Amino acid sequence: MTREQVAGLGPAVSPLLKIHGCWSDPPGTVWAASQVTTEPIKTRIEECGAWLTNRLLNRDIVIVGYWTDWDYLNEVLEMSLNAVAPSRVIVVDPCETGSFAAKAPALFELGQRATEEFLHVCSSGDLFLEKLRMSFSRAFVRRILHAGVATYTAQAGTGPDNTWLNPSSTDADVLWRIRRDLEGRNPNEPAKARAPIEEPLLGMTLLQLQARGAIAEGSYWNLNGQRIRVLRTSNRPLHEVEAVFARETPPVVAPEYVIAVGAEALPLPANIARGSGTGSIARGSSGRWLSRKDAVEELEL
Repeated sequence: MTREQVAGLGPAVSPLLKIHGCWSDPPGTVWAASQVTTEPIKTRIEECGAWLTNRLLNRDIVIVGYWTDWDYLNEVLEMSLNAVAPSRVIVVDPCETGSFAAKAPALFELGQRATEEFLHVCSSGDLFLEKLRMSFSRAFVRRILHAGVATYTAQAGTGPDNTWLNPSSTDADVLWRIRRDLEGRNPNEPAKARAPIEEPLLGMTLLQLQARGAIAEGSYWNLNGQRIRVLRTSNRPLHEVEAVFARETPPVVAPEYVIAVGAEALPLPANIARGSGTGSIARGSSGRWLSRKDAVEELEL
């Protein structure tokens, strides 16, 4: 995106500003050092730098990885950030902290301008991002669980076990799939919410499953040998949700139950033409789809 495009976005949107250009626009991409000081790249760098100076004022900046192979790309970064005054700067790079100032003088100078803190994390970028994704997803799921505590307590007459309030998985991919389900994403949609919509019944359902003895098994719950998937499906007919997910998971790996929290069970099949026939590898899951009300009765939550 260009400076003009990102400037028109709302404050809640996180834009992807590629100052050095993108492969989809070869003429506008920085391929050589000479482009940095010639038009149109020169003006774009200056304009983006001015926008970043305002956008990143008193913000936290995380820079993951720092390369030394392409000096002209480093120059683009340095020119764009030379007037930025951040609150906190975190640079992730496996080099020794003592040699960082010599290796990346511009980033070191940026860190010195931080009003709160300057941190060098001695780690590879992929390991850092893996832990960051895991920590973010765990915090996301934890908030959903805590949102159901008051409702669960009022219903059960006692509070949930503290161990139920923290997700057990530490696998970033598994946690990402759980987030997708708890955000209410359709198949092939990514998890993208910064914070969950705190719906007590969603958290309560997860707590009730654990109270019945369910244990986490990947992105599902295992209750007495039956795998259960929990989806957030607010204000949607159950048969329509089932139809949307019909081709997502082959029966051989599909859960036995899917609890669609927020969906309403209407007396209609998922597919009017096909009816409610047996699933197949081509057509997807033949597991039982339940509204929360039906799940409470059938699974004795």
